[in-house]
Amino acid sequence: MFQKGDTIRFLDASKSTIERQYIIPFTLHSSWKYDNPGLSIGSVTVDTQANISVNSIYYNNAFQIAGYGGMPDAGFSVDEWFENNIGLVKSYSQSGGISGIKDFTRWSLISYHLK
Repeated sequence: MFQKGDTIRFLDASKSTIERQYIIPFTLHSSWKYDNPGLSIGSVTVDTQANISVNSIYYNNAFQIAGYGGMPDAGFSVDEWFENNIGLVKSYSQSGGISGIKDFTRWSLISYHLK
């Protein structure tokens, strides 16, 4: 992971490629390429800011980021929720392509501790 200006990028170490990226601070309706900027077919958008509950923990004004990334034969959809000063609290992703759905992943934060 590294930050350049307003962009935080996560790298796939085995391939030395951008796995995903986020433009901060999040603002409603902003949009960007989620993964490899020069190759990705889709983008994600900050769709919503709302109060949500994840594993009985309430987050006020969390940001929802949703959209598509990847290539036509290996695309994926993403739906993620971020809380300020905490980070990713909930994530859904579904990969697929021309041959159909390949993988579905659901992830949620169980607990956290701020210092």
